[in-house]
Amino acid sequence: MKYVDENPEMKVIVIDFDMIPYIDSSAMEVLENIIMSMEKFDIEVYFTGIHANLWKQFEST
Repeated sequence: MKYVDENPEMKVIVIDFDMIPYIDSSAMEVLENIIMSMEKFDIEVYFTGIHANLWKQFEST
């Protein structure tokens, strides 16, 4: 959050999941919190390189 505060021109965050085949429920919760926090700053969050099995996890939450 400090970086966001110090860089108000930031409008987008891209998270690369290319090397991540699976995340557990606590990591999923952290990602949800990041997305909600960034929405407060009008920052869009995008994901790239998501494996099919990981995408299914995202869809089910």
